Amino acid sequence: MLSPEIISEISEQKIVITKAQMDSIYEEVMLIPKYDMQEVAEGLYDEIIEKADGRLKNHVLGQTIFHLYKIGRHGTRIGLEKLIYAALIIDKNIITDVLKEIDDECFQIGLGITGIINKK
Repeated sequence: MLSPEIISEISEQKIVITKAQMDSIYEEVMLIPKYDMQEVAEGLYDEIIEKADGRLKNHVLGQTIFHLYKIGRHGTRIGLEKLIYAALIIDKNIITDVLKEIDDECFQIGLGITGIINKK
């Protein structure tokens, strides 16, 4: 998991997510059906690239995401976790925006992730 210092290097927006929240987010990611994983990954990747403005380019998280995309593994559970984490850093609304476009089941998972994030 990335530290708050790394988050502030990537984004000027400060987000505070506890380890328990991240664990809960990853549990929600595990609920994404296998048949939707590739479509979710493509959507997240496209939105992150569009909104990141190069902020992830020279960062380990960005390099990991680019590598997974290059070898076609961004649609795996690990790939989705990395994409979700990047989305949280770039713009947390990316998650629900992408998931609502897939189907209602994914949208509900997106709402669950947003609820976890907004829980103080």
